[in-house]
Amino acid sequence: MKILFAGASSCTGFWFIKTLAASGHKIVCPATKNLADYTGTRRQRIERLKAFYHLVPCTTFGSKNFLKAIPEYDFDLLCHCAADVTNYKSPDFDPQLA
Repeated sequence: MKILFAGASSCTGFWFIKTLAASGHKIVCPATKNLADYTGTRRQRIERLKAFYHLVPCTTFGSKNFLKAIPEYDFDLLCHCAADVTNYKSPDFDPQLA
């Protein structure tokens, strides 16, 4: 099965991808940035998963690049594990938008 998986750099995404790949699925992961722009734990997760998926950099969920990727790869399934939780401790944080 070909899977489009958003949220590869998250802790949950890491384990989902690892498990799906171990089951023989082909996985394509859109990433909001270039690989070089990820740091710390998120960078480590992405690096450790390189053998298990194809990363499509600078492809935010819902963006033009993202929408172009759907027919290009002919996916069977979308897994959405991504969220923008920047500034989540702020009183102005909007959980609906995230």
